[in-house]
Amino acid sequence: MFLRPVVTPLLCIALLAACGKAPAHPSFDCKAARSVAEQLICADPEVARMDVQAAQLYAQARSRSKDAEGLRAQQLKWLRERDRGCIAGASLAQTEQDEKVRACLVLSYHGRILELRDLVAPPLLPANLVAVPGKVLARIGLTTKGCSAVQGLWNDSGDTLALEIDCEQAGWGRRVWLIRGGTELMPATPDLGAGDPHGERVFASGTDLYWDGNTLYIFTSMQGKEAQQGAGAAWEPRIFTASMANGPTQIVAAPERIRMFFGMRLGSFMGDDPEKLIADPDMATGSAWLLGRRAVAGKSAAQTVLQSTRALWLRALPDDRYALRVKNFEKGGAITEIARGGPELGHVRFGNWTVVYPSHYGLLVHDLETGTTRRVAGTHPGDISLAWAHSDALYRLAWISIHPCGGAKGAEGAYLCMAGINGVRPVGGTP
Repeated sequence: MFLRPVVTPLLCIALLAACGKAPAHPSFDCKAARSVAEQLICADPEVARMDVQAAQLYAQARSRSKDAEGLRAQQLKWLRERDRGCIAGASLAQTEQDEKVRACLVLSYHGRILELRDLVAPPLLPANLVAVPGKVLARIGLTTKGCSAVQGLWNDSGDTLALEIDCEQAGWGRRVWLIRGGTELMPATPDLGAGDPHGERVFASGTDLYWDGNTLYIFTSMQGKEAQQGAGAAWEPRIFTASMANGPTQIVAAPERIRMFFGMRLGSFMGDDPEKLIADPDMATGSAWLLGRRAVAGKSAAQTVLQSTRALWLRALPDDRYALRVKNFEKGGAITEIARGGPELGHVRFGNWTVVYPSHYGLLVHDLETGTTRRVAGTHPGDISLAWAHSDALYRLAWISIHPCGGAKGAEGAYLCMAGINGVRPVGGTP
């Protein structure tokens, strides 16, 4: 079943109980825990994990700081404020029964991690920010209750966004739109009706998008004529092409060249079995992507071969939680966890060496080569990443937010924001 994105703040994460009974491993030795705060952290795997993250970021920030002692004093001040603000002199027995104490600890860690993350790696700055006008949002359904943005894809030049909108809960269907420059709008498909629940995966909508120059190819499905007449519920494959100039056209089959390049698109496994490459029994179905490819010399000087070096996937955890994991084939298959969250992590977007995903700190960009994670300035908890690509020496990002793009005051609702993102990494270069 497709997990529909919900644009709501992620503060609910702070109120979740610890997952299962897994042992907690904070940054300090729990055998030596003395304070009430330390004992609570040792009893809570999720808070302990945040403690480790904060400690790692603090160590990185201190190693780079020109005022290491000043940073140490700041860290000690934060620890005192954490204990005073959340524990306030209460006993362990009192705090164990108070959900507000845990929520306070989580929010305290969130704030400190954000501060330390920005010290270690300054936020990425959006450029040429565009807020899609309300009349465009209304036309595609984003101002209607029960409609949601599912996925997006930039064309090669980065001036046109293909956007899939699902309005099944509003009583409409699904549709793909083209938005150029944030203001020009063109339907890329007719109303596709209800999606096939058997053809959709956990983190996919059943529709695939592929740009060929300024022409978009849409691989999807629709109910057949018999189903529409009430004789059955069979969905049939459909292929559409669309452009800003011509709108949508249904075609019988994609050209062989398109089928070949679509099969080799970024993130595909090109014949490899993701389950064998990853071998994670808790991998969420349909969540695996193959990234970090390098061009290496082939048999002749005119040939190159793409060598896959990273696998990215979502691991299912208890209580509808997920971990975003990376396997590095260049380092003996080493596996690293880069994020945890709820179903919103299904909106991870990627380039060859970069990954964008939603978090409590806003949208984060993770570099697969360096392991560095940076925040996109001006994004918020609850923001959903829709499209991520590079063009003309600039990365481009599209996202949905409940906050007006750029922080300007506005009416409550959903906002569609587009921007270039500077300083990510050299476009087109290898690490």
